[in-house]
Amino acid sequence: MKDKNKDSYKNSLKEHIKDRKQAYKQQREDIVSEVQSGGVQKEVEYIDAKKLRWFDYLIIFGTFLALLGLSFIVSVFIMKDIDRTEYITTAIAGLGILVWLVMGWLRNNKTAKFYNDSRRRYQSTFTTDEGINRRKSKIIISIAGLMLITSIIYWIVVYA
Repeated sequence: MKDKNKDSYKNSLKEHIKDRKQAYKQQREDIVSEVQSGGVQKEVEYIDAKKLRWFDYLIIFGTFLALLGLSFIVSVFIMKDIDRTEYITTAIAGLGILVWLVMGWLRNNKTAKFYNDSRRRYQSTFTTDEGINRRKSKIIISIAGLMLITSIIYWIVVYA
């Protein structure tokens, strides 16, 4: 009698686990089909949201100039040597790259939670919020790239 109850318990447990796996798989497939069935309009809105506009380029250039001016001010008044400007511009570029990496990591985690599957963390959800987040990332990495290029040019001019 004990063995029969034990076997029935094991079988019911196996069935329960199998049903949970099937429900999980169905949930993931429903989410993927929902994203893919959004049609062309949803994808067009996503692409439009992540595209850089003309004022984004002004933001990039203005922020770059402001940070470059700040690095000159800090190097002259705090470090008392204008030759130290490349250290500050490199630090700002490094900080920008770090922020860009953290934003990408957060976006991937959010996507993995959306799909309820960590293997799909690099796929897009085609939402406008994700498109805006990608546009912000592009702005940050552009500013960091400009600061890094400026730092390299300044280092070549001063030390070459």
